[in-house]
Amino acid sequence: MWIMGVDMGTSGCKAVVFDESWNIVCQAYREYPMAFPGEGLLELDAERVWEEISNVIREVNEKAEQPVRALAVSAIGDVIIPVDENGNSVRRSIVDFDARGGEEIAAFTEKFGRKRFFDRCGMPPLYIGSLAKMLWIRAHEPEVWQKVRCWSTYEDFIVRKMGLPATASDSAAARTMLFDIRAKTWARDILEAIPMSEDMLPATRPSGTPIGTIPEEKARALGFRESVTVVTGGHDMVCAAVGAGLDEENPSEAVDIAGTIEGLVAAMPEANTCPEMLENLFPCYPATSGYVTFSVNLTAGCIVRWYRDLIHPEEYAWCKANGKNFYEYMQREMDPGCPGAVLLLPHFSGSGNPFFCADGLGAIYGLTLDTRREDIARAIVEGLAYELRLHLEAYERAGIHLKTIRAVGGGATIDRQLQLKANITGLTVVKGAVAESSALGAAAYAAAGGVVRIHFTVSPEHVAGFEELLAAKVPLYEKRFGVRYEISFSVQKPSTDTLAVNPDNTPFRQDDGTLLFRPAGHGALIENLNEIDADLIFIKNIDNVTTDARRGDTVRYKKVLAGVLLDLQGRAFEYLKALEVGGAELEPIAEFIGKQLCVKLPAEYDSALLRAVLDRPIRVCGMVRNEGEPGGGPFWVGNPDGTESLQIAESSQIAPDDLPLMQSATHFNPVDLVCGVRRRDNTSVSGRGDALWPQRPYDA
Repeated sequence: MWIMGVDMGTSGCKAVVFDESWNIVCQAYREYPMAFPGEGLLELDAERVWEEISNVIREVNEKAEQPVRALAVSAIGDVIIPVDENGNSVRRSIVDFDARGGEEIAAFTEKFGRKRFFDRCGMPPLYIGSLAKMLWIRAHEPEVWQKVRCWSTYEDFIVRKMGLPATASDSAAARTMLFDIRAKTWARDILEAIPMSEDMLPATRPSGTPIGTIPEEKARALGFRESVTVVTGGHDMVCAAVGAGLDEENPSEAVDIAGTIEGLVAAMPEANTCPEMLENLFPCYPATSGYVTFSVNLTAGCIVRWYRDLIHPEEYAWCKANGKNFYEYMQREMDPGCPGAVLLLPHFSGSGNPFFCADGLGAIYGLTLDTRREDIARAIVEGLAYELRLHLEAYERAGIHLKTIRAVGGGATIDRQLQLKANITGLTVVKGAVAESSALGAAAYAAAGGVVRIHFTVSPEHVAGFEELLAAKVPLYEKRFGVRYEISFSVQKPSTDTLAVNPDNTPFRQDDGTLLFRPAGHGALIENLNEIDADLIFIKNIDNVTTDARRGDTVRYKKVLAGVLLDLQGRAFEYLKALEVGGAELEPIAEFIGKQLCVKLPAEYDSALLRAVLDRPIRVCGMVRNEGEPGGGPFWVGNPDGTESLQIAESSQIAPDDLPLMQSATHFNPVDLVCGVRRRDNTSVSGRGDALWPQRPYDA
């Protein structure tokens, strides 16, 4: 199934289509102008934004070879749209960086209670928030206030334009300052204090929740060829962090998103509205399973563009003419281990955390008659890194202790710059390998679709008991986690039963003289696996299910196993494509098969054998150390095609003379498995009768 992520930003939008292996298959981008109705005033025309989003959706639908079946939207937060009863905007939306509303939100929270306000909505009472702009419109444009029938985030505005009920993700709703972050509903006490009816706001759902199917007429107008499910996405910072690999179970790692602005997004397992969070003006709002906060520098990439366009335009022109990366070239003389002579304060359009001073000004200190433009270029990069250090120190005061930063965005492509960040912050900085992280995060939510599919294989006599228990428990967990469960059952097929024997290995007979058959081991369930139609299948033996206390580690390593599988599967698909086209070098493919898929090829092989090895299921196993427990383990097994592959062998399958090999093995049976059963041609080898089980998957 191909998925679309729509990424709506302050100055432009894009639609990106991903295939089943999360490769970008096509994308489109459009810009829209920002309005400047006065000095320091910034506004966006929501109708123009929707026009360009429609254009990029149509363009990628024309480019995509396969139909898109689901989409979600990543959109800017804080910016609120006043709309009429038909969902059309009644005035341009005021952009968050616009300082209007500062006095109004200060007066409101002074009366409501500043700490009470922060505890409820998780948003510091700043001019950047939606409520600040709403209160400004009420005070200064009463005629507009009277026309407003609904207030929309950009996410639910776009969803409504697609012909569906206005629905916002929890993370987008939270940026309005009107959302109760703990109850995950609109905050009634804040609404009563305005006053405002809840009917003027969109419905809210957790990210990854299906909203509905785009009506046929709207879908055709947007170029969709089949029915498309729209799923809640999220605030762009959250989507970008998710797309970059933010692990909500690992609060010691943050994602540094370096673009026009720079945001440092950190995960928190619980809502944190302690006094230090408010003091440093850090927000706290829902993500997927937990909460996030972020620290923002309002002028990051835009300072680099200032240097490019106004300070050194001729160097930029030279780089363009000679195929050079200007941003890397401007840092060519920089030594990350040695501080520069010039210091730059990067508050060129005000400051972000922990001060949020709209009137803040930038500064360059240390200029002499010997200062060159290259020194200013270095000062820009250093100044941004020192600003990041300032944010990290504020995080520490708020109880957020980071060890690793995952860097993504335009500012994360240059090794010197990343090394400088590591040197100045004292943290490990990892270069993110993700392109289009906001669109990818939205697409990930679209793929999840709020549906959790679980399949149990059970004994026939226990099916009724399972069904009764699930009927009582499933609604509780659906409400708790905001998902929908699809649970199915199967029983082990009697044809796989094995003959019971006496201690002397003679067949065991029952009192009536009939032979006794018992259910075979877990391997016999491969026929049940064959009947599941899915892309990825996570397998867990019931005797290896852990307690909640260790759930965090289990979830994390499941993600690791799946990540390894998707990486290997994607590379296998690339090699298959190369082999099908013809002319591919066989040696690198054979090396991948041997080192990564752990398949030993015969001395003589051809492209047909390589295709046969690659075009089959892949199984990634999480193994445990061999500590003498009864069971099997990984062994090299010869295959009819002349290859040797890793397989799990039980003691009963091994000759008595070879049992010492098993006892000396380093590892034991797998406790967690992930199977990739999707072929490169988008067909599943499972769910198709006898397609899967005669082919033993190769272990990676």
